[in-house]
Amino acid sequence: MFLENIEQAVGITWLVPRERLARSLVAVVDGIALAWLVDGDDVAATTTLAGFADFLASQAATFPRELIDGPAASEGAEPSAPLTYLGASGQPGASATLPEHASSHA
Repeated sequence: MFLENIEQAVGITWLVPRERLARSLVAVVDGIALAWLVDGDDVAATTTLAGFADFLASQAATFPRELIDGPAASEGAEPSAPLTYLGASGQPGASATLPEHASSHA
């Protein structure tokens, strides 16, 4: 739900299934919390979390979800405009067309 809320609030689409990102998010946050409990290193915890935030941002693109897993993708429809990927900085990166395998995510 959290990742879906982000998707809707900022108008992005995840390039991989939300469930996969959610599992990664839980694993990373749990790992950071456990490491912090052991070593109390605030700098290491925030640095690691910032690195994961960069990774998470790299998994976002500014095109409709339907192009990945909706009817348009399964019918082989081509996007009407270039697709803009967000880089780790959250800024638009290079334009590209939707990968052919994108609709195969389960």
